[in-house]
Amino acid sequence: MQTQEQFVPVSPREVMVTTAGLRTMRKAWPCSGLPFDACVIFEFDSHGNLCDIKWFSDEGIDIAEPSGVDGACLCALSEDAYHFLDVQQAIEHVSRNPQTLGKD
Repeated sequence: MQTQEQFVPVSPREVMVTTAGLRTMRKAWPCSGLPFDACVIFEFDSHGNLCDIKWFSDEGIDIAEPSGVDGACLCALSEDAYHFLDVQQAIEHVSRNPQTLGKD
């Protein structure tokens, strides 16, 4: 389950996976190689394609991509992040335009 504690929208096209989000992913994917003391920001283009990955320490310092991170795990995590961002944008749209609720 995705929560605000695990995923934080940074901009309309970027979402940060917090250390809590990485911890949750490591529980589901124990051999992921995900770091214990970092967060990651995924950036998507206007079509939803992943276009950048940025890693930061707990203190917010830009760090190099950790070595040994499982590619499939990182892909799954980016998809979760995109889904969270997509849902957040839908919620914001409905809150700005309540008359569209329930209409296709």
